[in-house]
Amino acid sequence: MEQVLLVFDPALGVDAAVLAAEWAGDPEAKQYLAGEPVVRRDRATAFHAGLMELVVIPLAVNVASTVLIDISIRLVKKVRKASGGAEVRAAVEQAPSGEKVVLVTEGQSADQIDS
Repeated sequence: MEQVLLVFDPALGVDAAVLAAEWAGDPEAKQYLAGEPVVRRDRATAFHAGLMELVVIPLAVNVASTVLIDISIRLVKKVRKASGGAEVRAAVEQAPSGEKVVLVTEGQSADQIDS
Protein backbone atom coordinates (compact mmCIF):
# COMPACT_ATOMS: atom_id res chain seq x y z
CA MET A 1 0.00 0.00 0.00
CA GLU A 2 1.36 3.38 -1.01
CA GLN A 3 0.90 6.35 1.26
CA VAL A 4 1.18 10.03 0.50
CA LEU A 5 2.15 12.70 3.00
CA LEU A 6 0.10 15.88 2.59
CA VAL A 7 2.12 18.76 4.06
CA PHE A 8 0.65 22.25 4.10
CA ASP A 9 1.83 25.71 5.03
CA PRO A 10 0.39 26.83 8.41
CA ALA A 11 -0.32 30.24 6.79
CA LEU A 12 -3.14 28.56 4.86
CA GLY A 13 -5.16 28.30 8.08
CA VAL A 14 -6.03 24.64 7.54
CA ASP A 15 -6.92 22.27 10.38
CA ALA A 16 -5.24 18.91 9.66
CA ALA A 17 -8.09 16.87 11.19
CA VAL A 18 -10.67 18.68 9.07
CA LEU A 19 -8.57 18.14 5.94
CA ALA A 20 -8.19 14.42 6.72
CA ALA A 21 -11.97 14.14 7.13
CA GLU A 22 -12.49 15.92 3.80
CA TRP A 23 -10.21 13.42 2.05
CA ALA A 24 -12.17 10.54 3.63
CA GLY A 25 -15.55 11.99 2.66
CA ASP A 26 -14.86 13.44 -0.78
CA PRO A 27 -16.29 11.21 -3.55
CA GLU A 28 -13.35 11.75 -5.94
CA ALA A 29 -10.62 11.39 -3.29
CA LYS A 30 -12.33 8.44 -1.60
CA GLN A 31 -12.03 6.24 -4.69
CA TYR A 32 -8.23 6.14 -4.25
CA LEU A 33 -8.11 5.45 -0.50
CA ALA A 34 -6.98 2.17 1.07
CA GLY A 35 -7.95 3.32 4.59
CA GLU A 36 -8.66 6.42 6.63
CA PRO A 37 -6.35 9.43 6.30
CA VAL A 38 -4.72 10.24 9.65
CA VAL A 39 -3.06 13.29 11.17
CA ARG A 40 0.56 12.95 12.22
CA ARG A 41 2.87 15.43 13.94
CA ASP A 42 6.50 15.45 12.89
CA ARG A 43 9.59 17.40 13.75
CA ALA A 44 11.69 19.26 11.23
CA THR A 45 12.16 17.66 7.83
CA ALA A 46 13.76 18.64 4.58
CA PHE A 47 10.40 20.16 3.66
CA HIS A 48 9.63 22.20 6.78
CA ALA A 49 11.79 23.69 9.53
CA GLY A 50 9.61 23.32 12.65
CA LEU A 51 7.04 21.11 14.31
CA MET A 52 4.24 20.46 11.86
CA GLU A 53 1.06 18.51 11.33
CA LEU A 54 0.56 16.55 8.18
CA VAL A 55 -2.07 14.22 6.80
CA VAL A 56 -1.05 10.66 5.91
CA ILE A 57 -3.18 9.40 3.03
CA PRO A 58 -3.14 5.62 2.42
CA LEU A 59 -3.73 4.89 -1.26
CA ALA A 60 -5.09 1.69 -2.78
CA VAL A 61 -3.61 2.43 -6.19
CA ASN A 62 -0.78 4.48 -7.64
CA VAL A 63 -2.25 7.93 -8.27
CA ALA A 64 -0.79 10.39 -10.77
CA SER A 65 0.85 13.46 -9.25
CA THR A 66 -1.48 15.76 -11.18
CA VAL A 67 -4.52 14.06 -9.62
CA LEU A 68 -3.01 14.36 -6.12
CA ILE A 69 -2.30 18.06 -6.73
CA ASP A 70 -5.79 18.79 -8.07
CA ILE A 71 -7.57 17.04 -5.19
CA SER A 72 -5.27 18.56 -2.56
CA ILE A 73 -5.69 22.13 -3.83
CA ARG A 74 -9.47 21.75 -4.12
CA LEU A 75 -9.84 20.36 -0.59
CA VAL A 76 -7.45 22.88 0.99
CA LYS A 77 -9.36 25.74 -0.63
CA LYS A 78 -12.59 24.26 0.73
CA VAL A 79 -11.44 24.04 4.36
CA ARG A 80 -8.99 26.92 4.74
CA LYS A 81 -9.81 29.51 7.38
CA ALA A 82 -7.59 32.34 6.11
CA SER A 83 -8.98 33.51 2.80
CA GLY A 84 -7.27 36.78 1.82
CA GLY A 85 -7.43 35.85 -1.86
CA ALA A 86 -3.95 34.29 -2.02
CA GLU A 87 -3.48 31.55 -4.60
CA VAL A 88 -2.94 27.99 -3.39
CA ARG A 89 -0.28 25.92 -5.12
CA ALA A 90 0.96 22.36 -4.72
CA ALA A 91 3.85 20.26 -5.87
CA VAL A 92 4.74 16.60 -5.43
CA GLU A 93 8.20 15.67 -4.15
CA GLN A 94 9.73 12.37 -3.10
CA ALA A 95 10.82 11.99 0.53
CA PRO A 96 14.10 10.20 1.33
CA SER A 97 11.93 7.31 2.57
CA GLY A 98 10.45 6.98 -0.93
CA GLU A 99 7.01 8.31 0.02
CA LYS A 100 5.32 10.93 -2.13
CA VAL A 101 4.95 14.27 -0.40
CA VAL A 102 2.34 16.78 -1.59
CA LEU A 103 3.44 20.26 -0.49
CA VAL A 104 0.60 22.81 -0.41
CA THR A 105 1.48 26.48 0.05
CA GLU A 106 0.31 29.97 -0.75
CA GLY A 107 1.72 31.44 -3.93
CA GLN A 108 1.43 31.37 -7.67
CA SER A 109 -0.92 28.87 -9.23
CA ALA A 110 0.32 25.32 -9.86
CA ASP A 111 0.51 25.77 -13.62
CA GLN A 112 3.06 28.57 -13.12
CA ILE A 113 5.48 26.46 -11.06
CA ASP A 114 8.68 25.41 -12.78
CA SER A 115 9.38 21.71 -12.39
